[in-house]
Amino acid sequence: MRIFKLANISFLLMLASAQSVSAGGEWKEEPNSFRGVEFNKPLTEQFHECPKDRRGNYEFLPKEQCFETDWKPNPYANGAVIAQVFNLRDIGIGDNSTNVHLIDGKVVQVHVNFAEYHFEQLYGALKERFGTPSEEMQMQLQNGLGTRFTGVGASWTGKTVNMTILQYAGTVDRSDFRVSTLAYLALGKADRQQEQNAIKNNL
Repeated sequence: MRIFKLANISFLLMLASAQSVSAGGEWKEEPNSFRGVEFNKPLTEQFHECPKDRRGNYEFLPKEQCFETDWKPNPYANGAVIAQVFNLRDIGIGDNSTNVHLIDGKVVQVHVNFAEYHFEQLYGALKERFGTPSEEMQMQLQNGLGTRFTGVGASWTGKTVNMTILQYAGTVDRSDFRVSTLAYLALGKADRQQEQNAIKNNL
């Protein structure tokens, strides 16, 4: 059982008795790209930077496939640079840009946060395309008034990539999906362990 708290929202994730493809065999549908974005390959080799105006500012909502970024490492993203890539393949969630995390300029995560009413459609499409999840979860979200909402989550784990989808992402009207390299996720685990060790030593 795992409990997460975001502001006045509490998450309770409980592992369900889902069949595990990773325990029983290889994840044959494990991807090396998502929405046309290839992992472990420089973003600049896949897309060009979005146009800028005379003042050096990005143009508003570009109509072509391109990316925007300030190239600054984000301390809340394991030190990754976060870029926005516009006009990727349509996956039915009504977005026009996708967050892509970069380490040394190479893609290590593709992340979308989207309206919850698209969740069932995307989750169904993911299972059809990538097979049975390695792990399925029940989610209980509790707001500041004590009202509980029950949702679902799932993850697929292969040799180099993990995919995770959550019906509720902070609020009941937002869902979250991300595809990450295992090496990138390991960075976050190492950072959390280092922080925990520092706290322990200060006790």
